[in-house]
Amino acid sequence: MFQADMAYEDNIKRDNGVMGRVVFPIIVTLALASFIVLFNVIMMIMFGNIIYFTGMISLGICWFIYLKFKAFNNTEFEISLINEYFSVAKVERQKKRTELAEFSLRDCSHIGPTTEECFQGYIKDAAFKLNVTSTRKYEVSEDLWFCAVKGNGFDYVIIFEFRNPMYKFFRRFNPRNVFIMPMPKEEPEQEYHLSNSDDDSNDNEGDN
Repeated sequence: MFQADMAYEDNIKRDNGVMGRVVFPIIVTLALASFIVLFNVIMMIMFGNIIYFTGMISLGICWFIYLKFKAFNNTEFEISLINEYFSVAKVERQKKRTELAEFSLRDCSHIGPTTEECFQGYIKDAAFKLNVTSTRKYEVSEDLWFCAVKGNGFDYVIIFEFRNPMYKFFRRFNPRNVFIMPMPKEEPEQEYHLSNSDDDSNDNEGDN
C-alpha cells in the first residue's frame, strides 16, 4: 500500500470584500424584490387571483438566490501536496466539494512568485488561469506564487498563496523549473528559540 513520504495541506477562505459581502447583495435583493412584485401583479392581471401559486414560485426563487449568496460568501479552497502531486478543491458552505485541479509538480514549466517577469507571459499563453487565493482579484506580490502547468493538450496557470513548507516540495520534485531562493525556515527554528527561552528561565530559577 502506498505511503506518502511528504504531505502538506492548507485551507484558504475566500474574502469577497465589501462589494461582495454588502453592496452586491443589497443590489440583488432590491432587484429581486422588484421582480417578484412585478411578476405577481402581472400574473394576477392575466390569470386572476392565483397568489398561492405565484407566491410558491416567488418563495422558490428567493430560496435559490439565498443559497447562491450563502455559497458565494462561504467558499474556501483546499490545497494539498502529497509528494509530487498538487491538488486543489473548492468547498462551498462546508458541504459541496468540487475538485478543481490535480497535477504532478514535474509537469510544471515554472514555479515561482508572481513578481517574476515570466509570469505575464505564462498568463498570456495559458488556456485558463485558476485563482485560489483569499481575494477574487489578486495583486502581484512575492507572497503569491504560480504554477505554470503543462496539461493534456493545453497549458494553464494556478495562482496561490505561498507558504514556507511548500518550497521543499517544489525543490525536490522540480528543481530545474522552480524559483531559486534559500530554503525557508520552518517550525523547528521557532521551537528552538522557545527551548532557549525555557533554558534561560530554568537557569534564572537555579540562580535564585
